[in-house]
Amino acid sequence: MRVDCSDLTAEQSSELEARARATLLTAELEATVVISCAAGSAEIRVVAGDESVVLKSAISPSTWREQLLDLLDQALTELRARRAPQTSRPDAEAHEIVPAQTTPPRPVEAAWPPSPAAPPAPRARPIARPERRFQPETEVGLRAATELWGAHFALGAGVGGARRVASRWWSGLRVGFFYVSLPNTFSVREGHAIADATFEPRAFAGLRLSLGAGPSVLVVTPRSDLLAKDGTVRIAVRVEAQLSRPFRWGQFQLAPWLGLRLFSAERGVRVSKSSQLAIGGVLPQVGLALAYRQ
Repeated sequence: MRVDCSDLTAEQSSELEARARATLLTAELEATVVISCAAGSAEIRVVAGDESVVLKSAISPSTWREQLLDLLDQALTELRARRAPQTSRPDAEAHEIVPAQTTPPRPVEAAWPPSPAAPPAPRARPIARPERRFQPETEVGLRAATELWGAHFALGAGVGGARRVASRWWSGLRVGFFYVSLPNTFSVREGHAIADATFEPRAFAGLRLSLGAGPSVLVVTPRSDLLAKDGTVRIAVRVEAQLSRPFRWGQFQLAPWLGLRLFSAERGVRVSKSSQLAIGGVLPQVGLALAYRQ
């Protein structure tokens, strides 16, 4: 067994080698296995005697364990099928010459007392294949984003973390803020806390879909000679849907994302009875996240 993957750390390579050895032991097949991967693709070569199987496939950074082990299972299954013994048929033209007996054979005297019958051979128990469970992982990182507030772009930042709770599911919590300022009029700050759930579909090449919701507080700071008649603090519920694509380098990943967000109530700023800033409805957002995964 040999693992040669430049995309994996030494710890990840050791883990893959251990799990691949367990798969090979349960396959009841004596073989040599070489796993190599680079630049988002993997190759598995299995050799047993004069037979060999080579399989190649593209792999996703988020599901490389499951993909490589599935590829190894396919290679072992194909190799066992090739090496399956064929039922031999007797040669129809072969004849056995048996000399005639001139005297009847002597009867065989039975031994007394009879020897005890040999105990039956124990039945072989089927070898249980090791269960493949998801590997618990944790992500922590920083986020930068911009949102469209009416005719203005608000800039924001935040921090967050997530934990893998199933093979394809993550749950997380993040906090952040957005800020926009209109010269000589007012500035607006929005702070929020979001609890979200993230799903990684196997068929979408590493894309991740996140849905989240949480409280949002909007604070308006008017210019010193302006009066906020309707108050300066507004509270609502913030709902978000985001689509991201992480790119991994070792234990770090960079994930650009696009999203839509919705507030439970429209909020805004008015100066002299005219609307200067309105925040409401379904509006777009775009951002970039840098995370560390362990």
